[in-house]
Amino acid sequence: MDLYRDLYENNLCSFGFRLVRQQEREGHLFTVESGIGRGYYWVYNCGNLFAVSEMELSLHSDVEMIFRQPAELQVIGHYESALGVELPGGRSLRTPELREYLPLNGEYRMRYRRQNPVKGTSITLLPGMLSEYLHRRYPGEDGGALVEGLGQPPDSPAMRRLMGEIRSCRGTGLAAKLFYESRVLEALSLLAKPAPSAAAGLPEDDRQRIGAATAYIEAHPAEALHIDGLARLACMSATRFKAAFKAATGRTVARYIAQYRMEQAQDLLRRTDLPVGEIARSVGYRKPGAFARAYRSVTGQLPLESRRDTAVH
Repeated sequence: MDLYRDLYENNLCSFGFRLVRQQEREGHLFTVESGIGRGYYWVYNCGNLFAVSEMELSLHSDVEMIFRQPAELQVIGHYESALGVELPGGRSLRTPELREYLPLNGEYRMRYRRQNPVKGTSITLLPGMLSEYLHRRYPGEDGGALVEGLGQPPDSPAMRRLMGEIRSCRGTGLAAKLFYESRVLEALSLLAKPAPSAAAGLPEDDRQRIGAATAYIEAHPAEALHIDGLARLACMSATRFKAAFKAATGRTVARYIAQYRMEQAQDLLRRTDLPVGEIARSVGYRKPGAFARAYRSVTGQLPLESRRDTAVH
């Protein structure tokens, strides 16, 4: 079985996508035929082990996509925008949403409503990841916690951050391949039973409240985000909120907001020709100078340097 061809190329081409040549990033890029809609689907496949993919599209008419997939596949998908996307059973996706899904009877179905933008990133664990790679690399280790974790909801600030890093990555060759492999292994470590940590001591209600706060941050990067307002959203005092946030995410509130905003800005700088000032406003900065300083403190580059590097690649 040719997993790349059977899972991606054949499925996508049957829905009106076209494989195009590109040298910006490792993997394969498919664009939507103009008569069907607009957008793209990108995938990097590592043999029988895993695939990472990204899509951003809007279709001219309602379409139900049926992907033929082996039952052994497990997919973690992060949807930043998914208006009008329906899962089997009629449930609509909310955004941002990070969820795991499994093939049913050898296929996965999704209905896309016309003129509604869809933007998402996913990790697909292929059959060889558990049966070959992990058993070979870590002989004697008990994989029970990982298998158990694969059936649990994967939504967490760490997993959403990881998906953002996959989306922002550009480049080709060994460095890009190692980057994607490292993020897939990190995702597996998050799904496995975690070691005791400060977050483990948080009550379940507090974890859910912090999850709601991080989801709000990621859905509203252009807004003025203040600790007092986020604490009210989480139904906590500011002091308790800051402590719980650090325990749950490993970062302060300010650091989390800054890193997420710069990840979004980096993505826009690399994928679009939007003016830097417009990108700055989209992530909450009115003054380009303040945005440039914040961007450099997180990424080590000025905004235009990131854009030039992308152009070179």
